[in-house]
Amino acid sequence: MSVRVLAVLALCALGLARPTEAQESDPEPTVYAVALYLRSDAFSADFSPWRELSFQVSRSGEHASIYGRLNQARRFGRNGTQFEIDAYPSLGSGRYAFINAGFANQGVFPTRRASLEVWQGLPGSSELSAGVRLLRFSRDVWLYTGSIGHYTGNYWIAVRPWFRSRDGTYSASGNLFIRRYRTGRDDYVGLILGGGSGISDLDTAAELDRLASYKVGIEGRAPLTEGWFLRWNALVEWEEYRQNQARTRYGLDFGMERRFTR
Repeated sequence: MSVRVLAVLALCALGLARPTEAQESDPEPTVYAVALYLRSDAFSADFSPWRELSFQVSRSGEHASIYGRLNQARRFGRNGTQFEIDAYPSLGSGRYAFINAGFANQGVFPTRRASLEVWQGLPGSSELSAGVRLLRFSRDVWLYTGSIGHYTGNYWIAVRPWFRSRDGTYSASGNLFIRRYRTGRDDYVGLILGGGSGISDLDTAAELDRLASYKVGIEGRAPLTEGWFLRWNALVEWEEYRQNQARTRYGLDFGMERRFTR
């Protein structure tokens, strides 16, 4: 049995094995939400601008949160549509999981994607996770990831490495996140730094062959009027996409969310 299969089975076992001692807490209200997100990427060379529109509906309760998302994008002069569903089940005792499945038509998105990641709370306001992603383009790409995060005062600091497997070759990269929270978990500003050949959960086949990339960005989230929330993200990324050929990517992400509580 391959190391890859063993890794997936181990994560599944970790995610599905509930601790015998349940965590005691007050019941949380059920929250429904709708959100609309816009993303734009401009390039200094080679590519025309990319555009993406995402519509999301979600339900968050005491034991799990579920998100359904429809993504519509235009890249490389072509249009693409993708449907995704995310689930965040609580596994008790400071543990929860992330499960994702996505389906898309041929074109700008991977035609299939699947993800599993498990988080475990640690003493001292820290948490640890391990996960795997499978993306299907013309061939399968496996991404192995995880995170180590720590809360100190109003700050959250986390490191997320990425290891990519494709056609028997491997590459590594990573991201650093620093956030400062203000009035709550939906009110923060943050800094993002990254480096490597593929520095995030890649979304297009064009990103598979990058030789190197480095990015810096800022992000934020803030409550507006009652039940309304704003999310934004701005990134500058340097990419070496062929030997001795590089370009700069400028990314802007903007979104609004409306929540309803029952």
